[in-house]
Amino acid sequence: MSTRIQTRSPYYIRPANVTGLTSTQLKLYIFSGVIGDKPASPQYTLTKKPINSETSVTFEISELIQDYFSHGFTGSYSGAGSTLWVIADFQFDDGSSITVSSSTFLAFDSYSTFKNGANYNLDLHKLITGDYVQYKNGSNIVIPINAEITTNVTFKLNGSNVQTTAITDNGNTNQKIQYISYSGSADEIFVESTIRDSTIIVQEVEECKYTPIKITFINKNGALQDLWFFKKSVENMNVTKNSFNRNLLDRVNVSYTTTEAAKRTYDINANESISINSGFVDEAMNVTFEELLVSKYVWMTKDSTVFPMKVADSSLSFKTSLNDKLINYAINFDYAFDLINNVH
Repeated sequence: MSTRIQTRSPYYIRPANVTGLTSTQLKLYIFSGVIGDKPASPQYTLTKKPINSETSVTFEISELIQDYFSHGFTGSYSGAGSTLWVIADFQFDDGSSITVSSSTFLAFDSYSTFKNGANYNLDLHKLITGDYVQYKNGSNIVIPINAEITTNVTFKLNGSNVQTTAITDNGNTNQKIQYISYSGSADEIFVESTIRDSTIIVQEVEECKYTPIKITFINKNGALQDLWFFKKSVENMNVTKNSFNRNLLDRVNVSYTTTEAAKRTYDINANESISINSGFVDEAMNVTFEELLVSKYVWMTKDSTVFPMKVADSSLSFKTSLNDKLINYAINFDYAFDLINNVH
């Protein structure tokens, strides 16, 4: 099992102590594929000298890895580009000799919280934080898992197994995050792994009045996760423009045409947005809405078309069944592009 790095949070590496250390060189290799695909040249070469009489130095490597992830969503789910191999080769100079060491990591575009502390690394099998999900009747249920430690994923209905998927991992980064899909009805997902097992409660929702909208986002664990919104949605548009006053006067005839515009508009563009409502949800899904608001990558599937989105809201009041009885979340999204095509 690989040592996992959560690169949206700092990750510090401090190699072994070397007596009389004068400098440490770090060569950092960041790549996709299998371990044997290590590139000939590192992406980064860093050198640090110890402070005072210390015998080791500390490197923070998360920020260096971030740019190498490649996330995308077109309606299909793929683990390609979502994890990366990171090999750190060290060279220690004590003034008279050179020694070396190496460490290998598997990087996820994920994060820990302040309460977790530094270099927090929880070995996850299911890559969703919550244990409660909703899905639209007739749509696929999709669950992301960590293939390095997950062994089986079983969908259940009324206590009976309806689909079991055995998980294999060939060592390629495009296999590390796998998306297990089931197209039937289920009320429970049982995830087995080499370290622990867990159960996810599944609620099927049938909406007859409104057209459900699916939001897909990169969650806290660096995986694509679906979140359905079943109730009212409202589309909005905001237009930006500038204008200037034109000189219409014909100086020779001392006249002007009254059908010509004295005020000319330019630099017109528009941004579209949408406000959508979740419908009634269990308070166990609060963590899912939290992760949505801090996600860097969000897509909306509406009428079978996928759009890149941005979460417009900067705050969220968490609701509970005790305080609010029935829980509904209204979230505002901006389309992540202008209405008028200005792509160069």
